[in-house]
Amino acid sequence: MLAPRPTKLRSQRDINLWRIPLQLSLAAVALFGITLIPDILDKYGVIHIPSWLTMGSIDDARAIWSAMTGAVATVLAALPRPSRATGVSTPA
Repeated sequence: MLAPRPTKLRSQRDINLWRIPLQLSLAAVALFGITLIPDILDKYGVIHIPSWLTMGSIDDARAIWSAMTGAVATVLAALPRPSRATGVSTPA
């Protein structure tokens, strides 16, 4: 048997726009802490991280960072900008 449909539609004011970004931010901070712990323990000699698990030097990290920021800049440059007068998007 089918369940009865709710008669009242959900109001737009019931939408919460801070809860999910807050949860994702807290998860990112927790993930950062979890991945930082082995690095600190390896630095002080408590554990040894195998060489196949390391990703490279600081120069490799800089190359990855510059590639990521270049990709973000390309995407942002390709997004249409809204027109101030009409509110209609115009190509960049």
